[in-house]
Amino acid sequence: MKRALITFATLVFIPLFAFASCVANTHSASFTGGTGVDLNISSTLGVDCTKSYSYSFWFKITTNPGLSKNYYVMEQYITSHCMPAQFLYEEDGSGVITDLFRKCNNTTCASVSYNTDYSGTGWHFAVMTSDTTHFTLYIDGTQKGQTADIADGNAGNSTNFIIGCNATGGTQCYNGLIDDVRAYSVALSSTNVSSLYSSPSSVNGSESNLLAGYNFDSSLTADVLGVNNLTTSGTPSQSTDLPFTNSCPSTAAYIKIPDSLWMWFQ
Repeated sequence: MKRALITFATLVFIPLFAFASCVANTHSASFTGGTGVDLNISSTLGVDCTKSYSYSFWFKITTNPGLSKNYYVMEQYITSHCMPAQFLYEEDGSGVITDLFRKCNNTTCASVSYNTDYSGTGWHFAVMTSDTTHFTLYIDGTQKGQTADIADGNAGNSTNFIIGCNATGGTQCYNGLIDDVRAYSVALSSTNVSSLYSSPSSVNGSESNLLAGYNFDSSLTADVLGVNNLTTSGTPSQSTDLPFTNSCPSTAAYIKIPDSLWMWFQ
């Protein structure tokens, strides 16, 4: 008589991959250009004008401001304090568009500007960085300009952060969309910027050196860190017009080999 040992294994599901924190990009913020339509908070967001920082966001211009007019896409500003970031979209009396990014103190501004009409051209990615030596602008992953940085010039940092208008209840208000707004406590490198543009994902709070992040997915006002939640002024709304889509896995695949089944046979 001969006997042999046979082992059987069955298959079930175990995780094959470990996924990092993920937030699916489902909404952007939409602004109509109407008076007093904005998102705002009285906070510095942790940005210190005397140190390095960055702001990044996606924007889509719906219509131009009109002759001899401008509107503010995003700014952090308060009178008699350092203004770490401001993005104005201007149209002169001849219809020439100027994209103006700047950082100011009480006496002067570090400004980078160029003439590009983004109306009707889809989504674009903007990054402003300050490393206390240079103030740098990137659009769509490429450096568009750089100038000498400026000192704070006075005590205190701006405590007004506004998306979509020149001031809470203001009149120079944005007509377009914005998504994935972030503030960082470091000056992003050109490699960082290129990566954020080429491989975008919705801000989720796990990013290094993040001070505040707004993805507008669960709501218009929520900061992903839960610290600097915005207030709504007027009627900004959520839109499903997106600069990018990233989906999150709903279920991971599983494989498991249980205890062996032993069977003798003759």
